[in-house]
Amino acid sequence: YRGGSLQRGYTSLVSRTARRAHLVLTDSEASRRDITEHLGIAPGLVHAVLLAADESFRPVTDPAELARVRDKYTLPDRFILYLGGFDVRKNVPRLIQAYACWSRQELPTFGKVGNSEAPHLVIAGKLPAADTSFTPDPRRVATEEGVADQVHFTGWVDEADKPALYSLASLFAFPSLYEGFGLPAAEAAACGTPVLTSNRSSLPEAAPSAILVDPEDVNAIATGLNESLRLPRSIGPVASRTWKDTTHKTLQVLLTP
Repeated sequence: YRGGSLQRGYTSLVSRTARRAHLVLTDSEASRRDITEHLGIAPGLVHAVLLAADESFRPVTDPAELARVRDKYTLPDRFILYLGGFDVRKNVPRLIQAYACWSRQELPTFGKVGNSEAPHLVIAGKLPAADTSFTPDPRRVATEEGVADQVHFTGWVDEADKPALYSLASLFAFPSLYEGFGLPAAEAAACGTPVLTSNRSSLPEAAPSAILVDPEDVNAIATGLNESLRLPRSIGPVASRTWKDTTHKTLQVLLTP
């Protein structure tokens, strides 16, 4: 997706190498389909073994831990969470645009959740060093959309804080344009947080219980936010998939003649 001569050279090298392989392992059925289609590998040689959230990603209920993480990152009372990178593939500008559309209640089905104030949007992750077409700065987008006061930027999040951060969120929104797997969606689901994600690539596999939307349609994302915020907190099917399962399946594939 980045393009350029270096990327084309890398893809060509990977293609030639993969065609000589006796077995190709990948982390989703969507990736398996892409590999067979774009690299020309025989389907029978490509096997998908889905990843899993680490065992540390479970609902956090300890009030002290939740309060510690809330204070550390200055989190609002209720919020929609995005956690990830900021290259154009991650689609953060459209998420902010959709949030602005939703928060302004521009569509007739929108409204506040219950009697409480609408959740703010928390954007977590190391912000881009430069505002470019490849790494658009989400702070600029929030200002342009008139929601700078409702969008919070945490910066880098320590790994140990992520389970509590997911658990504090009312919704995890991850409308990426493409993922090889989409581990953040799986982690959020394992923490019992409702997930909104894209209806393409591997993301339906990463979070099977998620609300799926067209990531290129701002109105669809906004509608998805409205629907997702009414979902109960629960542990979706992905939470039952463990790294032990991934290891077992990998060994099974490797040892099968």
